Amino acid sequence: MDQDSKKKAIANSFGETKIHNDVIATIAGLAVAEVPGIAGMSGSLVGGIAEILGKKARDKGIKVELVDNCVTIEISIVVDYGTKIPEVAGQIQKRVKDKVEKLTGNNVKAVNIIVQGVRLPGDKNKEENR
Repeated sequence: MDQDSKKKAIANSFGETKIHNDVIATIAGLAVAEVPGIAGMSGSLVGGIAEILGKKARDKGIKVELVDNCVTIEISIVVDYGTKIPEVAGQIQKRVKDKVEKLTGNNVKAVNIIVQGVRLPGDKNKEENR
């Protein structure tokens, strides 16, 4: 996929604005960070689990696909032990959809959540990486 196919062009009387998928992924990552119960985000099982949310790679674990001016977002997360996963997933889906649509003007077709892990109590990674 070339770089231009990763952008949606928004035209007006002054010209064009293109929003790269990485920008959409960053917006989604920031929206996820606002939801309690999320320990971190994960790029893939192969790439390792749990990039803890903080100032590092806010779009890690997020895939964005733009087809026919509709965005599909896939988010891989790690939750804190004791988190009610269906509730948190629903909060993430709503928050990401609302933020991406509001800030980019893109229609969000789906926000798919993949829970790849659970952070157990006492895990030091959260405190060290925040």
